[in-house]
Amino acid sequence: MQVVSIIGSPNEISRSAKIIEYSNKILSKNSIVNHTYSIRDFPADDIFYANYNNENINQFFTDVSQSQGVVIATPIYKSSLSGVLKSLLDLLPQDAFKNKTILPFANAGSVAHLLALDYSLKPILSSMKASEIISGVIAQDKEIQYDNPNYFDDSLKKRIDESLRQFLQTLHRSQVCELPDFVI
Repeated sequence: MQVVSIIGSPNEISRSAKIIEYSNKILSKNSIVNHTYSIRDFPADDIFYANYNNENINQFFTDVSQSQGVVIATPIYKSSLSGVLKSLLDLLPQDAFKNKTILPFANAGSVAHLLALDYSLKPILSSMKASEIISGVIAQDKEIQYDNPNYFDDSLKKRIDESLRQFLQTLHRSQVCELPDFVI
């Protein structure tokens, strides 16, 4: 089984990257092959000018198309996902997430952004035909401490673990119950 993880932060060191790093460890322990991409892996001009000749963008497309699930982590800016993450998602085909389970994570400065996933990211994922979107987690910035060896406070870790458990269960269920395409 294969999953693509996407880090939506433009910063080299970020809370979004720490969430993906942690989720990748859990996925790996559960025998999931993971391909991780950061928006920093792509030249900005290639994203903004939709350069479909870029090898990294083409490999990203291939990995997404061959995956059964996608994990996305983004910071919340102005009550929405990062703009460059939105631009990267815009490059994917409209049905790129068809038959895929999606697990969204976000980090924000305060609880004022608790609905940001529901109002900014999930509609995009739905429009891209995601078969199932797991509830996901919004972490407050104060819950992720770089000076803490485990990064996350206990409450956040429990919420992330529960979302990952649901994600893994859904991935395995979808593999067992996958139906063939029907001709009408």
